[in-house]
Amino acid sequence: MSNLERIYNPLPRPKPWRRGVASTLDFILTWLLSLVAINPQGTVQWGQLLLFMLGWLGLRVIVVAQNKGQSPGHWAMDMKVVDQRNRVPGLLELVKRESIVGGEALLAIVALSNLQLGLVIFLLLLPLVIDSSLAWTDLERQTLHDRLSRTQVVHTYRGFSLDRKLVRFLAKQRQRMR
Repeated sequence: MSNLERIYNPLPRPKPWRRGVASTLDFILTWLLSLVAINPQGTVQWGQLLLFMLGWLGLRVIVVAQNKGQSPGHWAMDMKVVDQRNRVPGLLELVKRESIVGGEALLAIVALSNLQLGLVIFLLLLPLVIDSSLAWTDLERQTLHDRLSRTQVVHTYRGFSLDRKLVRFLAKQRQRMR
């Protein structure tokens, strides 16, 4: 990115918490799909991990490429993924980006399915925490996977505006309580 682009970027960047909500929505959708391959004891198996990764790549690469840079989670939160030219990234950039995030999500699934492991849970969640924390500390609000794949997440007016609808709903509920 040139200095001029760093000074003037016409596309606003969403707050990190909104990115987290969008990724969590996509994670839950993909995780529910992968539950089809779970064994009766409820432990994670290779089939579930493979189905999760295929679902993740389908949801976050193919759907994003066909849906103007938006996965279902990004659509719900009015965000989209763009490349350095502010266009929908190519498949190679999306695969690179989502392979990193998908790997972190796989480690999170293993950690959450083995809660009795203690310190191992922390170690399995550490890559996701480090990657996500960069969005909170970086002035450009970019995560590690954004930097490596040369993409960025920006605000858009195309979406469901889930966060705004929840704020309005909660405000109405507070008024009714008074």
